[in-house]
This record gives sequence, structure tokens and C-alpha cells, in this order.
Amino acid sequence: KPLEKQLTLSDVNANLNRLLLNKKHVEKSFLPFLGNGEDIEKGIEVCVYDIRKNSYTLTFKKWTNKYYVLNGRWKDFFKDHKLEKNDTIKVWMFRHSNHSNLCFAFDYKKIES
Repeated sequence: KPLEKQLTLSDVNANLNRLLLNKKHVEKSFLPFLGNGEDIEKGIEVCVYDIRKNSYTLTFKKWTNKYYVLNGRWKDFFKDHKLEKNDTIKVWMFRHSNHSNLCFAFDYKKIES
């Protein structure tokens, strides 16, 4: 089941450059995918794909025992897709079939104006 989130102002703040993820969803649905040597506290480099199969390298990380985030090129992703506060994003996690690296797929829906 994907994580679905309505973007907040801080999610689309280029200076913060991070997507804050729901802690309960991450712990239930994403953390079981982690393998040996993948340290969420240090950060895991992941490939993120959009619906057009463009890819972005981000870091999946846990901050201060409280927050799970995707950062790195997150601001490139939300700017390229013109995402704004209140748009909805869906996040799936998977292992790449060719090299087993951790990946995410993002889909989004723009808020109707």
C-alpha cells in the first residue's frame, strides 16, 4: 500500500529540501524492506522514479528518532513537477529488479484550483 500525503508548505520549501514521511506508515510498510547494511540513521541513497520514468537520486533517512524524510534532490523533483502546498503525492517503495537497490516511485495529483 502506498504512502499518500497532502503536501505541506514545509514539504515544498526549497530551503528545507525534504519530504517529511508519515512515521507509522514508514515503520509498518517501508522499514521491513531494508536489508543488511542499509542504515536508515546514516541515510540510504535511493532512486526515485516519476510517472514519466525520470529518475532522481534522493536520500531516505531518519532524523533524531522522530522523523523519516526523503531529501537530496527532493527540491528538483517538486520544482520539475510544479508541486505546491495541498497537492497530493503517493509514494511506493520497491527493490529494483536488475540490481536490488532500494527505489521509490512517486505519483501526484495537483490540487484543483
